[in-house]
Amino acid sequence: MLLLAGIVSAQSTTIVPSSAATTRPTRSPFYSAYVFYSSTSTTPASHSQTIIDCSDIAIQSGLWRSITTRRPIGLGNSNPAMTTNATLVMSLATTNSAAATTTYATNHGATPKTLINGNISLPSAANQSTWPSPWVTAFPFSAPFVYTGVTGGSLVIDMTQVQTTGASSWYVEYTSPDLGGRANNGNAQSGCKFSNGKYNNSLSYTSGGLNNNGGSWYVSYNNLLPNVVGVVALSAYGLDNKGAWPIPIDLTQAGAPGCSWHVGLEIGFLGALTASATGSARLPTIQIPAGLGGSAFYDHTLWLDAQANSAGWVTGWSSKWSIGTGIGAPSAFIYSSGTSYTATTGPLTAGACPTWQLQ
Repeated sequence: MLLLAGIVSAQSTTIVPSSAATTRPTRSPFYSAYVFYSSTSTTPASHSQTIIDCSDIAIQSGLWRSITTRRPIGLGNSNPAMTTNATLVMSLATTNSAAATTTYATNHGATPKTLINGNISLPSAANQSTWPSPWVTAFPFSAPFVYTGVTGGSLVIDMTQVQTTGASSWYVEYTSPDLGGRANNGNAQSGCKFSNGKYNNSLSYTSGGLNNNGGSWYVSYNNLLPNVVGVVALSAYGLDNKGAWPIPIDLTQAGAPGCSWHVGLEIGFLGALTASATGSARLPTIQIPAGLGGSAFYDHTLWLDAQANSAGWVTGWSSKWSIGTGIGAPSAFIYSSGTSYTATTGPLTAGACPTWQLQ
């Protein structure tokens, strides 16, 4: 009786992963469709499993009666309203997420509990300008789930859903491993055009190479004036980290109206690039040294086009390149979707976790 009283008194709202309680997931992808997946060309169904380490759960013991989630911000489309027939099973496993396999059944603990078995409804939800989005009205459990943290173990949240009305993917907020990536360092400069009327609004670049263990990076600048010559500057400073640099620098007074410069010059220019006849110029591959996870660098290009303006300069699309730490949530995520939703296995992503609130 004393144990039960302690568990009830410890009942509290819990957010997993714990980082999502205070910090917005911003790495791409920061959302997932696979928890509530649909496609007009396949069965509107999915099976997903979240394995979150007990070490990431704030309470040692407690009683949960419902679960909910929220949509991400920064994803432009709205989530349409829909109803789905859901089966939610939870368990406590003695192993943590690092031991997760691609087989759903082997990840569960010894006594899985079916907590939801019936229709649930998700509302329409538009993209918001500020984080976090509101929680969806909680989905009640058919019976309370008693949580007691397992040392070295994990909580398994297993959702199968088949949509019955308004079949569409309902995107949820999602934490993924930090593998590095690109962000705008200012928008593509539509007012800074070449003499043929084009401007650099297209990039091709490395995918997955910007990581803490060392990797490769390249970028190709597209939609340029054919055969134009330019230079690339790299910098530790950009619009969100200016240091002492007075950026952005408006180049109108220099004779290049509509053009601006967005990076510092302490690293300098890499050298000349020449665009192809189709208007693309590729920077040679650069190796990223190991141990730089969590840092970032910026690039900006300057192209020489005497007919573009009186300065003969055109600036390109500047980027911020973040070097990943490889770290995600202390979790794993497995899913199968569409006609494969009944499969016993699915792809596994270590360090990934949809945002859940248990209460």
